Amino acid sequence: MEVVAITAAAMMAFSQVRGGYAEKEALNYQAKVAEANARQERGLAEASRIEAAHEKLKGDIAVQEHEKKSRALLGEFAAKTAARGVAMTGSPLEYLASTAEDLAFERQTIGYGAEMEAWRKKTQGTIHLNRAKLLDSEASAMRSAGKEAVVSGWMKGLGTMGVASYNIYGKPTPNAGAAGTGGGMDTKPGASAGITASRGRQ
Repeated sequence: MEVVAITAAAMMAFSQVRGGYAEKEALNYQAKVAEANARQERGLAEASRIEAAHEKLKGDIAVQEHEKKSRALLGEFAAKTAARGVAMTGSPLEYLASTAEDLAFERQTIGYGAEMEAWRKKTQGTIHLNRAKLLDSEASAMRSAGKEAVVSGWMKGLGTMGVASYNIYGKPTPNAGAAGTGGGMDTKPGASAGITASRGRQ
C-alpha cells in the first residue's frame, strides 16, 4: 500500500515539474515570436526614417528647381517687355510683382507638402520603434514568467512528495504512547470500580 501511494505521489510530482518546463517552453516560443516582430518593427522604423529623409531632400530639390524656373520666367518677361520698348512701370511692373508672388507661394506650397510628407514618414517610424520596444518588453516578461513556471513546478512537485511522505511515513500512530509505556490507562467499564474497592480494603 505504501509503495502504491508513494509511486502515485511521485508520478504527480513529476507531472507538476514537467508542466512547469512545458509552460516555460511555450512562453519562450511566444517570446521568440515577439522578438521577431520587434526586429520587423525596427526594420520598418528604419525604412520610414530613410523615406522621411528622402521626402525632405526631394522637397528641397523641387523648391530649388521651381525657384530656377521662376527666375527664368520673370527674366524672360522683363526681357520681352524691354525689347518692346515698354517701361517696367505701371501694369507691366504690377504683373511682374504679382507673378513673382504667385511663384513664391507655389514654392512655399511645394516645400510645405514635402515637409508634411517627411513628418508623416518620421511619425510612422516613431510608431514602429515604440511597437518594437513594447514587444521587447513583452518578450522579456514572457521569459521571466517561463523561469518562474519552472520554479513553481519544482515547488509543487517537492510539496507533493513532502506531503505524501509525511502521510505515509511521518504521521504518529494513534496508540504510539501506549505502546511505548507498556499500555495506557484501562478505561473499560468496571476498571475504576475495581480501583475504588481496592483502596477501600486498604
